[in-house]
Formats: sequence, structure tokens, C-alpha cells
Amino acid sequence: MGGGRLGSFRSGDRSEYMALFYLSRVAFANQSPRQEEFGVVDFLCFLGKEESKMVFAENAFYVQVKSSDDEIKFEGRACRWISDHMDLPLVICVADKKQNKIRVYTTWRIWVAFLMIRDRPMELIKLHPGEVRFGPHVWQYDESSKKVDVALGNPVLEIDYDKVEDSYDISYQILKYWLDLDRVNTIGMKVHRAFVHGVAEWQTNTEPQGNLEIYYGYGFHPRIIETSTSRYLTSLCHIYDNAKDYEKVFKIVEALKAIPDHESDSHRRFFTNGEYFEQLKRQGIQPPKD
Repeated sequence: MGGGRLGSFRSGDRSEYMALFYLSRVAFANQSPRQEEFGVVDFLCFLGKEESKMVFAENAFYVQVKSSDDEIKFEGRACRWISDHMDLPLVICVADKKQNKIRVYTTWRIWVAFLMIRDRPMELIKLHPGEVRFGPHVWQYDESSKKVDVALGNPVLEIDYDKVEDSYDISYQILKYWLDLDRVNTIGMKVHRAFVHGVAEWQTNTEPQGNLEIYYGYGFHPRIIETSTSRYLTSLCHIYDNAKDYEKVFKIVEALKAIPDHESDSHRRFFTNGEYFEQLKRQGIQPPKD
């Protein structure tokens, strides 16, 4: 119908305006045109670092805006985009018009759930703001409905809307911490799918101190991890060889030999097929005896 718009849509519009005002205080915020939205990303942002009279762009991240702390649903292709294609940290920004507050949630726990359920099918992701528990865990997977529930935990930031202009320092500090942490997870889940960095507990508006935890996956084929580990170990061989720390090279080569070679990497073969040791002998360096 021309000449009008649903009141609920207008309420959502105002939440986005409210969120944009806050985000623009701490980041370069680019709003997704309605024609380009696909159900996940409302803003593409770049954290802004203030230096002297300049603001410089740093970490990139996605933002979805909500008007309340109700559960958030991603279904079908939106769900699969997050699990398979999302390559930046996703932040939930709640623009609470009734309480006149902004609350920001990190979604790093999504990666823990994905790591644990691995390749099982997903048709629905439900994010639960706040400290919710599913038994002993902060996530659960339902085989019959193909649903994943994830508890987001406490907001990492809560800002009074009338104090947004004064919120830069705390917002930058907290967002920088969580975006750096989740960037490691976002990249890692594309490269090795072996572990996720996280924090078991945190307080709103406080940077966690010294309680970083590593969550390891299990129950899946190790080929991806073997391939990534082989690359890392081969790189270490080059580094220690260049530093003439041959004892470390020798030890790493033994570890490399225990890992299947899925790529037929010529650099790896150089170290594991004896060619490297022959080269050292020609230089007068004796490899260890078997």
C-alpha cells in the first residue's frame, strides 16, 4: 500500500538510526541498503582509532541491530551463510529505545557451537542474549530440527544513549579486545577448524584479564587439521634452518613424518625425504643419528 509503512517497521528504522549514531562514535559505519540486505548484516563497520586530530580505520566487523534482548533467529540460507561464508566478526547491537541504552553483544560463541557440531546439517540458529545455559554448555544442537542454540552471554558494552559522545574510550577499548579475539576465530574456522579462542566469563564494560580459554573440536576427520599443521611445521623448519637452529629442525621433521601428506608439498618433501639432511652433510653439518 502506497503512502504508509507498518509501524513495526518504522520502530525498527528508529532502532537502526539509534544504533548508527552510537556506531559512528566508535567506527566508520556503512549501512546496508535495503535492496542489498539478506537477513544478517545491517552495517559493515571499521573500528576507528583516534590519534591526534585524525581517526584511522582498524578492525572490520559486521553488525546486526535489534530493538530488544529477545532471541535472534537465522534460518535457512542465512544460517548457512554464517556457518560457511561469514569472514568477519558479527556484533549484535541492541538499541533499547525504552531504556534509552545501547547494548553490544559479541557472537564468538557461535564458533564453539560450529566447531563441536562440525558438519551436521543446520537449518536454524537461535542466539540468546544473556547468560543462558543448555545443561553444562552455552550451546546445544537438536538433531531432529537441525537447530543450534547459542547463549551470547552478558553484553560486552552497555552505554546510556545520552552519553554516546563521551563513550569513545570505553567503546574502543572493549570492541578492540573482542574484535581481535574473534578475528582469530573467524580466520581459524576457515583454515584449520581445530580450536576456538574465547573467554568463559566477563563483565560488561570491562576488558577480560588473563582468562583466555581454548576450545578444541573432536569427533571429525582430521584431514583439515593435518594439512594446516603440516604447513605450520614446514614453515617452522624453514625459520629454524635460516636461524641455524638445526636441532629444532630435526625434531620438527620427525613430527612432520608422522602426519599424512595430503598436498604433496615440495617444501615439506624437501625436509622429510632426506634431501635436507644431504644438503647439511655437504655443508659439514651432521644430522642426528636414528
